[in-house]
Amino acid sequence: MSGNVAPGDIFAGGGLPFVNAEMKAELARTKTPLGIVGADPRATNQFGDEETAFVIRTKGEDYKLTLSHNDVRERQAKAICSLLAGGAESVGPVYLVQVTTKSGQKAWALANEPGDGTVEAQAAATSDDGIPF
Repeated sequence: MSGNVAPGDIFAGGGLPFVNAEMKAELARTKTPLGIVGADPRATNQFGDEETAFVIRTKGEDYKLTLSHNDVRERQAKAICSLLAGGAESVGPVYLVQVTTKSGQKAWALANEPGDGTVEAQAAATSDDGIPF
Protein backbone atom coordinates (compact mmCIF):
# COMPACT_ATOMS: atom_id res chain seq x y z
CA MET A 1 0.00 0.00 0.00
CA SER A 2 1.34 3.42 -0.83
CA GLY A 3 0.29 6.96 -0.23
CA ASN A 4 -2.29 8.25 2.20
CA VAL A 5 -5.39 6.28 2.94
CA ALA A 6 -8.48 8.13 4.13
CA PRO A 7 -9.42 7.16 7.68
CA GLY A 8 -13.04 6.64 6.73
CA ASP A 9 -15.04 5.75 9.82
CA ILE A 10 -12.04 4.72 11.94
CA PHE A 11 -12.38 7.76 14.17
CA ALA A 12 -16.13 7.34 14.50
CA GLY A 13 -16.24 4.15 16.54
CA GLY A 14 -14.46 1.86 14.12
CA GLY A 15 -17.34 2.08 11.70
CA LEU A 16 -19.85 0.67 14.17
CA PRO A 17 -22.88 2.63 15.27
CA PHE A 18 -22.76 3.63 18.94
CA VAL A 19 -25.42 2.55 21.40
CA ASN A 20 -27.05 5.87 22.31
CA ALA A 21 -29.11 6.70 25.39
CA GLU A 22 -32.42 5.77 23.80
CA MET A 23 -31.11 2.41 22.63
CA LYS A 24 -29.63 1.66 26.08
CA ALA A 25 -33.01 2.32 27.67
CA GLU A 26 -34.83 0.19 25.09
CA LEU A 27 -32.41 -2.74 25.48
CA ALA A 28 -32.89 -2.64 29.24
CA ARG A 29 -36.67 -2.19 29.14
CA THR A 30 -37.19 -5.00 26.63
CA LYS A 31 -34.67 -7.30 28.34
CA THR A 32 -33.01 -7.94 24.98
CA PRO A 33 -30.35 -10.68 25.04
CA LEU A 34 -26.99 -9.51 23.71
CA GLY A 35 -23.90 -11.30 22.47
CA ILE A 36 -20.52 -9.67 22.99
CA VAL A 37 -18.20 -10.10 20.01
CA GLY A 38 -15.41 -7.70 20.99
CA ALA A 39 -14.15 -5.56 23.84
CA ASP A 40 -11.61 -2.87 24.65
CA PRO A 41 -10.86 -2.99 28.39
CA ARG A 42 -9.56 0.57 28.65
CA ALA A 43 -9.40 3.43 26.19
CA THR A 44 -9.42 7.21 26.26
CA ASN A 45 -12.13 8.84 24.21
CA GLN A 46 -11.83 12.07 22.23
CA PHE A 47 -12.83 14.06 25.33
CA GLY A 48 -10.06 12.57 27.48
CA ASP A 49 -12.38 10.33 29.52
CA GLU A 50 -11.47 6.71 30.17
CA GLU A 51 -14.01 4.18 29.01
CA THR A 52 -14.51 0.48 28.47
CA ALA A 53 -16.03 -0.53 25.15
CA PHE A 54 -17.96 -3.65 24.19
CA VAL A 55 -19.01 -4.65 20.71
CA ILE A 56 -22.47 -6.08 21.19
CA ARG A 57 -24.54 -8.02 18.70
CA THR A 58 -28.29 -7.89 18.78
CA LYS A 59 -30.75 -8.91 16.07
CA GLY A 60 -27.84 -9.66 13.72
CA GLU A 61 -26.34 -6.17 13.98
CA ASP A 62 -23.16 -5.02 15.77
CA TYR A 63 -22.99 -1.87 17.91
CA LYS A 64 -20.35 -0.22 20.07
CA LEU A 65 -21.41 0.12 23.71
CA THR A 66 -19.13 2.47 25.64
CA LEU A 67 -19.33 2.78 29.41
CA SER A 68 -17.29 4.86 31.82
CA HIS A 69 -14.22 2.88 32.82
CA ASN A 70 -14.04 1.14 36.18
CA ASP A 71 -12.13 -1.89 37.45
CA VAL A 72 -15.12 -4.24 37.23
CA ARG A 73 -15.80 -3.37 33.59
CA GLU A 74 -12.11 -3.68 32.76
CA ARG A 75 -11.99 -7.19 34.29
CA GLN A 76 -15.14 -8.16 32.39
CA ALA A 77 -13.70 -6.88 29.10
CA LYS A 78 -10.38 -8.69 29.64
CA ALA A 79 -12.21 -11.94 30.40
CA ILE A 80 -14.31 -11.51 27.24
CA CYS A 81 -11.18 -10.84 25.16
CA SER A 82 -9.63 -14.05 26.52
CA LEU A 83 -12.70 -16.10 25.63
CA LEU A 84 -12.87 -14.61 22.14
CA ALA A 85 -9.13 -15.16 21.61
CA GLY A 86 -9.67 -18.78 22.67
CA GLY A 87 -12.07 -19.32 19.80
CA ALA A 88 -15.47 -18.27 21.12
CA GLU A 89 -17.58 -16.50 18.50
CA SER A 90 -19.42 -14.47 21.11
CA VAL A 91 -20.04 -14.27 24.84
CA GLY A 92 -23.62 -14.26 25.99
CA PRO A 93 -26.40 -13.93 26.33
CA VAL A 94 -25.84 -10.90 28.54
CA TYR A 95 -28.24 -8.08 29.31
CA LEU A 96 -27.92 -4.35 29.72
CA VAL A 97 -29.39 -3.32 33.06
CA GLN A 98 -29.64 -0.13 35.04
CA VAL A 99 -28.15 -0.32 38.53
CA THR A 100 -27.75 2.04 41.46
CA THR A 101 -24.16 2.70 42.47
CA LYS A 102 -22.89 2.96 46.05
CA SER A 103 -23.15 6.74 45.73
CA GLY A 104 -26.82 6.50 44.70
CA GLN A 105 -26.25 7.31 41.02
CA LYS A 106 -27.85 5.32 38.21
CA ALA A 107 -25.43 3.49 35.92
CA TRP A 108 -25.51 0.93 33.12
CA ALA A 109 -24.07 -2.54 33.61
CA LEU A 110 -23.87 -5.82 31.74
CA ALA A 111 -25.39 -8.73 33.64
CA ASN A 112 -26.00 -12.46 33.28
CA GLU A 113 -29.73 -12.02 33.90
CA PRO A 114 -32.16 -9.45 32.56
CA GLY A 115 -33.11 -6.74 35.00
CA ASP A 116 -36.68 -5.92 35.88
CA GLY A 117 -36.98 -3.68 32.83
CA THR A 118 -37.26 -0.50 34.87
CA VAL A 119 -35.30 2.44 33.48
CA GLU A 120 -35.46 5.86 35.06
CA ALA A 121 -36.09 8.64 32.57
CA GLN A 122 -33.07 10.68 33.66
CA ALA A 123 -30.69 7.80 33.04
CA ALA A 124 -32.17 7.28 29.59
CA ALA A 125 -31.26 10.88 28.71
CA THR A 126 -27.68 10.78 30.05
CA SER A 127 -24.64 8.57 29.82
CA ASP A 128 -23.96 5.96 32.48
CA ASP A 129 -21.99 8.50 34.50
CA GLY A 130 -24.71 11.18 34.44
CA ILE A 131 -23.08 13.36 31.79
CA PRO A 132 -25.66 14.36 29.16
CA PHE A 133 -25.07 13.15 25.62
